[in-house]
Amino acid sequence: MSLRVVATNPERRQMGMVCTLKRVSASEVDQVVASPSAALALIADDADRAYPLEEVRPPGCLGFLLRLTPITVTQVAQRPTGDIDEPLLSDPDRMEIEVWDVINFLLTGSATEGELPASFLVRGGTELDTEDDEIFLRLLTPETVSEIDHYLRSISSDDLRARIDIPRMVKARVISEPRKKEDSSRSDEYFESVLREFDELKRFIAETKQKGSGLLVNLN
Repeated sequence: MSLRVVATNPERRQMGMVCTLKRVSASEVDQVVASPSAALALIADDADRAYPLEEVRPPGCLGFLLRLTPITVTQVAQRPTGDIDEPLLSDPDRMEIEVWDVINFLLTGSATEGELPASFLVRGGTELDTEDDEIFLRLLTPETVSEIDHYLRSISSDDLRARIDIPRMVKARVISEPRKKEDSSRSDEYFESVLREFDELKRFIAETKQKGSGLLVNLN
């Protein structure tokens, strides 16, 4: 699926973070439980691995100086002449959400807090010690995914639309203070895009539950 929502409304407060959901099979769940660092390979973006890299050795003085340092320069490896570039297929078991804090607020009343099953984008599950300080990974078991699916089925887009409260969202720092002359239609359009993403998220979770899979959640 590899969906990503880009906020187009200037009132949106960009947190610079993306929430990534990655389906993992029951056997992969067991693998991660036994060795949390195994989650790093599972959460990695397949699109990044689709382009092999090769080391570049610049000629002349620059190349000589670089050989004296630990710095390496890489580029996407060139394909043999005659190869046809095939379009990359998105990963159907992966979903990326930039408006995770907005959705979490509409579900819990907070940008980064809450309790399961409502807070599954930001809290809950098992925190994984991957020995990488820059990656915060959580594992949601198939049983937890089933609970989340049951919860989300009870909430419609109209339910979330009724929870939109701009003053509270500004106070929670989910969005910025609206501009006085800002066209309200732009805000309406933005929130409708959030609600569409919520519907996609519900479908993604429902499919995950049907597959009997768990989820890796990465917020970075």
